[in-house]
Amino acid sequence: MDSERNEIEQHEVKHFSASGSNLNDYVSIPQFYTDRSVFITGGTGFVGKVLVEKLLRSCPGIKNIYLLIRPKRGQEAKARLNDLMNVPLFDTLRRERPNDLNKVIPIYGDITLEKLGISENDQALLCRTVSIVFHSAATVKFDEKLKLSVAINMLGTKRLVELCHRMMSLDALVHVSTAYCNCDRTEVSEVIYAPPYNPNDIISLVEWLPENMLDDLTPSLIGKRPNTYTFTKALAEHMLLNEAGNLPVAIVRPSIVLSSLNEPLPGWVDNYNGPTLNVVLQGTGLVKFVLLDKSKRADFIPVDVVANLMIVSAWKLATTSNKNLIVYNCIGGNENPIDWGNFLKLYGKILTKYNDAMNECRFFSTRQWSFQNGNVKELINSMNSDDQKRFNINLCKFSWDKYIENYVLGFRTYLLKQSIESLPQSRQKTRMLFWINIAVLCCYLCEGANGTTCAEPSDASDLTGILCPTNQTELECVTFSYRLDKTRVNTARGCSPKGFCNAPDIPFFEITSCYSCSEDLCNNAIQQNANVFTISLIH
Repeated sequence: MDSERNEIEQHEVKHFSASGSNLNDYVSIPQFYTDRSVFITGGTGFVGKVLVEKLLRSCPGIKNIYLLIRPKRGQEAKARLNDLMNVPLFDTLRRERPNDLNKVIPIYGDITLEKLGISENDQALLCRTVSIVFHSAATVKFDEKLKLSVAINMLGTKRLVELCHRMMSLDALVHVSTAYCNCDRTEVSEVIYAPPYNPNDIISLVEWLPENMLDDLTPSLIGKRPNTYTFTKALAEHMLLNEAGNLPVAIVRPSIVLSSLNEPLPGWVDNYNGPTLNVVLQGTGLVKFVLLDKSKRADFIPVDVVANLMIVSAWKLATTSNKNLIVYNCIGGNENPIDWGNFLKLYGKILTKYNDAMNECRFFSTRQWSFQNGNVKELINSMNSDDQKRFNINLCKFSWDKYIENYVLGFRTYLLKQSIESLPQSRQKTRMLFWINIAVLCCYLCEGANGTTCAEPSDASDLTGILCPTNQTELECVTFSYRLDKTRVNTARGCSPKGFCNAPDIPFFEITSCYSCSEDLCNNAIQQNANVFTISLIH
């Protein structure tokens, strides 16, 4: 590893002094990054990958990008870097400027270890050559144990700050937080709020308290926050404020990060975080219901916009005389809002039932926050028109319809590995699964209904029950059959809201009998405290 380092050409770090003449002239963002070396933590994550690709593609003069990488699942750091560079995200670079990929250099380390687990030689290299640091390493698991969440999100940040203090010519440290670190508030400005505890006290508590006791104490510690992720990210911000000293620091707070808007290709996504897992499960027919409030604003932000804001915020911090810590709420809901209901409509379904798998996201999908983003607007205004186009952080003028379409096609392509040519067959299968789901729900046996069911027909029924719609005045009694393979045929019977008999013609699905059903049956079930379901038919 050290021999590899010796091959790296040594150079003077390009540094913009607050008193220098450079501040009097506009320095474009690509020009600013020319001959610079940057250090990135979390570069193998979703945001980190997009950040690396964007720096290489849009700042061609950049010197080196040092990536903190740890061995994972028995895979060496260099092998992980090779895997990183082989994803479709880097196809454009591989095709147009393949040699630029050699600018990405792995730094072996681990955010949870002292001195980040970086060797003395590599620490010296970073301190001598790096002028921009992007810190995006974090555990984003909502259900993470507090001990590990503190070790990564808080102690990792503390150790990085210690390294930054040793850097000879650091012009910017950009820390990636989350817009929801202050989710105990409804109004969130671009400031750091006082934390419920001293961050160092929490670190000490985690170090000496047995883990089982810490787990029992966690709900009381996090208070109104829904999980350890938002709790530790809030404390990390305050710790950064206290320990950064005279370091030039910017904090970027993304909201719910989804697939790319445009760069380097629309719809790129490589993980199931946030609502993506639920969207995938619904799209494949495995999950039918989603837990949310359709009237609340869904604050999504495309991943390439997050990466652009990180790059631009470092540029702004280094080329301005004001070196005070600054916060950017990286949100999409102010200029171009969309609520959860319209998000589902654009996706193709309106689902209003509860599902246990949604509980982790429930806190965010049933609430709404007012995020201020004045600093982001000022940042946009400080860029010239070329930089505004090249590093877009303005969400005023984009179409949610097209974005959601690319988002869905993106997870089909990059997560499910399904080709665009298979889309017609997938749509047909989804329609079939939808109506089968309706049919099965129609046959759910309501406990407490004294066995009351549709009286006829009495044959060909292996599942019999009554569905009690609370918003329908007419019912239909249905006998249906469906086939999922060439040999197995399932038949069932039940009551449904009026309209089921007019279901579209779907392969492998046949309604064999359909006639009016007495509403008294439903009323009888309700009076006897039977389970009550409501189904909204979606064509």
